[in-house]
Amino acid sequence: MNGGSLIFPLLLAFGFTGMTIDTAARIVPRPPVEVRAYTDVSVIRNEVVDGWWRVRVAFKKSAGCNKKEFQIVGARNVGTPEVEFSFLNWSDDDGLATDHDRAAGFTVLTGKVWLAGRKFDWLEARTKHECADGTADAVLLRYEGRK
Repeated sequence: MNGGSLIFPLLLAFGFTGMTIDTAARIVPRPPVEVRAYTDVSVIRNEVVDGWWRVRVAFKKSAGCNKKEFQIVGARNVGTPEVEFSFLNWSDDDGLATDHDRAAGFTVLTGKVWLAGRKFDWLEARTKHECADGTADAVLLRYEGRK
């Protein structure tokens, strides 16, 4: 057998092996990366008092995440399955602007929302951050019940 007759079977074997590994890498899905802008959330205060939703939450903000949105949303069931949503104004007790982006590390968010006599089935403090691994949309805090 001469050297030329071995080249084709070797190329075929290496090519097939390479194609199999490449194809397997495309078929086997990678688990999604969960992007989290904050961890270790500890609710200190979450109550409605005298027409105000009062909030105090401690958490650890992740490094490499920049806040893009902070929204307060109230929802009220107005008939099955209809829900009415309201975007409410946040007032920070520490005097920070709504668009203030906290530094990475442990921090505390303290503030309130005037409900203007409206009753909601739930209230949420929602955030959106751009992080190194992608976008993190999350609910930082939720209040349940018409109070």
